[in-house]
This record gives sequence, C-alpha cells and structure tokens, in this order.
Amino acid sequence: MNLTKSVIGNETVIGAHCSIGMCSIGSHTKIADRVVLEDGVIIGNHVTIEAGCILEADVHVGNHAVICAGSIIRKKVKIPSKTRVECGSVIQK
Repeated sequence: MNLTKSVIGNETVIGAHCSIGMCSIGSHTKIADRVVLEDGVIIGNHVTIEAGCILEADVHVGNHAVICAGSIIRKKVKIPSKTRVECGSVIQK
C-alpha cells in the first residue's frame, strides 16, 4: 500500500491487503480487508466499505454511504450521501 500521495482523515481504519492509489479518504471511515481504491477516488466522512470491494478511478462516495461486500463501482460514478450499495452490486454510468 503506497499512501504517500493520499489524504486520510482522522480515525479512519484501513483493513489488511488493501490496494490504495492516490485518493482522498474522509474521517471516521472504515475500509475492510481486500479493498481496491484506484487513483482519484474520493470518499466522504463516516463511510463504510466492506471486504472485497473495488472502486475504480475517479469514483466519489458521499458521506455516511455504505458499500457492501464484493461490490464494484465503475469509473467516474458518484455515490450520493447516505446511499447503501448492496452486496455484489456493479454500479456503472
């Protein structure tokens, strides 16, 4: 995990075996094991991303959102605040 050009908020937890590109991750966010965040991903505050999710380049996730296990969010998708993406979903434009 190379986080030298990423911004990570206070009290954020990142699980094991994650791959994180140049991203911005808000405060009080929980990222589970085996999550992939590509370059340009922006994650708000109080977000939960469960195990095995993939967020492709330039994805934006709003505050208080939940991305459930195994979901894939395709490039340039915006997930609004307080949204729940159910397990195994594939979200694209």
